[in-house]
Amino acid sequence: FEPNNPTERIIDCVIRNSYIIGNAGSGILVSLQHLNGTSPPVSISIENTRIKGNGFFGIHLVRPDPEVRGRIEFLDNHIEGGRLLWDASAPFSIIDN
Repeated sequence: FEPNNPTERIIDCVIRNSYIIGNAGSGILVSLQHLNGTSPPVSISIENTRIKGNGFFGIHLVRPDPEVRGRIEFLDNHIEGGRLLWDASAPFSIIDN
């Protein structure tokens, strides 16, 4: 998820029942630094997904502008050989079950 400007939308995006294996970089990258306070709220859900053997982090969330709003949910996932990196100070709801 890598929007390139504030008008691009990341809304109702779902990864479900998937395998994300062997990427050179991170398994999943959520890079929201090009969004701002005029962007619609972000909504991403990653559910029942196995993430393993990726080059960097299992899930890497890059710091958005502090005005960006939204929700990122992680539900019933399994990360092997990596980890979650959240580099942010933005007011996001992050749910990890």
